[in-house]
This record gives sequence, C-alpha cells and structure tokens, in this order.
Amino acid sequence: MTKLITANDAFLAIQQGKNVLCKHYQSPDDFEELGNFSATVFFTDDHEFCLIPSIHKIGGLALNIFEGVQSISELSKNQIVYMPNLLALEAPIELQNTDGKSEALEHLINAKMLYDNKEHAVLHAQSLVEISKCNKVFSDDSQILLELSEPDSKKRRTRKKEIVEIVAEEAPKENPSVISLETELQLYLDGMRSCNNADEVESLLSSADKVGFSAEQMLEITMLKEKKLADFEPKPKPSFEDLAEKEYQRVLGELLEAVKKASTPKEANALYKYTSHWTEEQRKPLIDAVHQRLAELNPPEKSQSSLMVRIQESTNLIELAKLEEDILKADPAIQERLTSYANQRRTYLVDSAELPWETT
Repeated sequence: MTKLITANDAFLAIQQGKNVLCKHYQSPDDFEELGNFSATVFFTDDHEFCLIPSIHKIGGLALNIFEGVQSISELSKNQIVYMPNLLALEAPIELQNTDGKSEALEHLINAKMLYDNKEHAVLHAQSLVEISKCNKVFSDDSQILLELSEPDSKKRRTRKKEIVEIVAEEAPKENPSVISLETELQLYLDGMRSCNNADEVESLLSSADKVGFSAEQMLEITMLKEKKLADFEPKPKPSFEDLAEKEYQRVLGELLEAVKKASTPKEANALYKYTSHWTEEQRKPLIDAVHQRLAELNPPEKSQSSLMVRIQESTNLIELAKLEEDILKADPAIQERLTSYANQRRTYLVDSAELPWETT
C-alpha cells in the first residue's frame, strides 16, 4: 500500500530527513532511491514519489510502519485523521481536527498513533494484532462498534425521545384551523402596518368588528388605524411666501456675516448690490449692519461727524442735494462713507414724503 506524494511534498520530506523513493509514472518497475534519478525529477510531471516506511519498534519488535503525523501544525483545520482500531482493523477511528480536540490529537501524535492516511492506520492496527498473537474477536461490522461505543447518556436520551414521541402520538391533537384571538389581532395589526394607502386599511378592517375582539383589542386596532391614516394624509406644501421668506433669511444671514468680515468700507458697501430687488424694509438690517461696520473701520472725525449729522437731519431732497456737494469737497478717504449715509437718507425721504422735492 504505497501512498503517493507530490514533487513538492517529496522535496520537503527530503529536507526533513525522510527517505523518498521515485519512479517514472509509466515504468512497470518498483520505486527506486532518488540517487538513481537526476535532480530535474522535481520539476517535471512524469515522475511519481512516495515515502519509505519508517521502522518503528512496537513491543520490542521492529516493524515497517509508515510514519504518522509528526506535529499538530501539519494538520489543516477540520482535517480528518485516523487512529488504529484493534476492534475493527479495516475501519480505523476517524477524528477531526477541531478547536476542542487539539490536546487529544497531540497525545496521539506523541504516542505515534495518528495518521493522515487511512491505509497506514490499518497497517498499524494489523501489525499490533500480529505481534500480539491474538485473534480478531470482532468483525468489521460498524453497527457492532457503534453499539459498543455509544455512551449510556446517549442511549438514555434516545429512549427518552422515544417515550416522548409515543406520548405525543397518543395525546389529543388540537384543531390547527382554530386561531386564537391574540393571533388574529396580531394578523390585523401586521396587515395594517403593510398597507400602502387608506383604501387598503379600510378594506382590511371591514370585518374586524365581527371577529369578537375585546374592547381593549379593538382600541389597539383603532389607535393603529388612526395613526396609519394620518400617515397617508397629504402634507401641506409651503406657500410661495414661505419659500421667499426662507430664502430671504438665508441670503440676509450670509450678507450680515460678510459685513462682519469686511476689511474696508468699499467691501462693506459693495454688499448692497445683492439687495437691488429687496424692499427698504428688507434692506434695513443690512444697512444698519453696514453703518455699524463702517464706524468700526474708520471712526468719523469731527468735521465728518458734523456733515454726517447734517445729512441725517436733512428734511428734504433739495437740502440733501446741497449736502452732497459738500461731500465732493470732503476728504476722499471719507467720501465713500458719507455717500452711503446720503443714499440711506434719500431712501428714507422718498419713502416718507408724498412730494419729496417739496420744501418745508
């Protein structure tokens, strides 16, 4: 019983000090030592390899038995491995490399009783029987082995299960067509939650009052119905005025923030161009903010303050026009600010007078 291995496994086996045999895959001859072949056999697909059985001493006798698993690290997760079985020589005990069995598998590895090949485990068991000079008492009947190895606790569980099944068969069976009111209630509630419109809700509950629900259950149905119908009610759309006011507040907020960051009077006054379509009432918060920022950037001198006061106290557009001539004669550094005050005053006078050019 020769276990074939790949060229890669053969090369690794040599590095581990194991003896490897080789032959051409079409050759009728037996395997030979690797010394009879060139080193290229590991790199071609026309040769076969196998391990030479190692000599183990069992009971003082030297037997040719293949080496078993040498380390738990050789095994992959959930790999099936085999242990010699003296009760059924041809049926070695199968074990699986799982997380909970590492300690037990390592114990078998140290005892040289674990193989990754079923045939090698069979050979080991046969060798043990041969050197012990005993007869095979048991056959390879797996059913006998199962009965012998089955724990008593499992037998008790099996017996208990049989008793439960018998009792269940004798017990009177309930009529599966009868649904409890609680189950019926849950069906109605789940059905309402999946409805997509008010008509579906009304159709679902058309016969709910005939089921025989209690007052408490009907209240639960009614509460969910009202909530569901409210969800289907069309939401009122915002009016044009609401949308316009919302947009105004957004832009105003951005402009007020820009006024705070303005570093020159020119930057502050430039923000008025974004409000050309606004009413004076809408512009007032921005005008006040710009006025305050201009005062912060360049506090007015006494002469400027005097002209600014006269602009603010002008009573008509004629008086204001004369003051604008004085603005042209003022220091260029303050002309922009004074012009801003004059524009604000003109707007005020136009809005508050029926005949803005009429003198008092």
